[in-house]
Amino acid sequence: MNPPPVVTEQPKPTPIAIVHLLQCVELFEMLSDADLERVIGAGHLRRLNQGDYLSKGGDPPDAIHVILAGAIEVVRSTPDNPEPTPVAYISPGEAIGDMALFTGKRRSSAGRVPEFADVLTLPKAAFKELARSIPGYGLDIAEVFAKRLQGFINQMRGQKRQKELSGKMKFFDLPTVIQTLVTSSQTGVLSIADGTGKTFAEVLLRDGDVERARCGLLEGEEAFYQLFNSDDQGEFFFRTVREPNPDSISKVEIAMSAMNLLMESARLVYELSRVRRLLPDPDKPYKARTEELRWQDDDTVAIARGVLAKLQSPRRIGDLIDEVPGSTYTLFSIAAKLFETDQIA
Repeated sequence: MNPPPVVTEQPKPTPIAIVHLLQCVELFEMLSDADLERVIGAGHLRRLNQGDYLSKGGDPPDAIHVILAGAIEVVRSTPDNPEPTPVAYISPGEAIGDMALFTGKRRSSAGRVPEFADVLTLPKAAFKELARSIPGYGLDIAEVFAKRLQGFINQMRGQKRQKELSGKMKFFDLPTVIQTLVTSSQTGVLSIADGTGKTFAEVLLRDGDVERARCGLLEGEEAFYQLFNSDDQGEFFFRTVREPNPDSISKVEIAMSAMNLLMESARLVYELSRVRRLLPDPDKPYKARTEELRWQDDDTVAIARGVLAKLQSPRRIGDLIDEVPGSTYTLFSIAAKLFETDQIA
């Protein structure tokens, strides 16, 4: 839906940085620095670029992969949707393939790179040798998997909620994330935080339908449209919620189907650049030339009245987003119409 991100050259992790990161990986956190250096020496480092695959569905369980930098999206095809669809995201400090290494099952999903990824790959034979030769490490591994099993049992008993998806906006396409939640019929809350960690938007999904949305001061469909104009400095989080309270997100219910909402949002992103060009200089301050609004569209008359009121003193159109209840597209399309009818200059 969005154009591919511009990939910039990323520095490769240093040996010291790799040791520090492995200390945060569940399978290796109990090892000493000297043993972690043995882990690094037993594996091999590689840089994967956008579109590369770390593994494919059906691959044998022959290695553990530790993500050092960047990210991997786990993608899966289904009979109903043959296109590979993201179902999870693996961030630095997480491992892929450790469970399969012990169960012997071939991979059911593929690991694809959305932008870039630095990976430490530890072959099965090398990992087994480390488990045998490092005193007590085999018992430590057994304890790790025992804790995982207990966590799974707790989850199945409904004793806790589990975070389903999370990631940094600079690595992931938000429309694709939302489409994944929709197509997998999720129920829960998608939260988007800015670069400071403050949540500025939430989307409530129920069985794959987008029921409510809030973005800053915006609610409903306008809030959902605004999400597609968010920058890439923040993070997103999705948590399943069995019985979500819709009023905690927004008082405005969204009637449009989720897929139509996604398509309309993508269309408005494309149209925004055209609408901005209808103004001589979209980034300059504009000022109202009248106090009385002339407007024929009943659906947008309230927003148009708010725009004209704010422009009684010179203001940039983009600065009105926190003051008038309209998305960036709506504000610029209204401003273009006001300019065309000589109501602002």
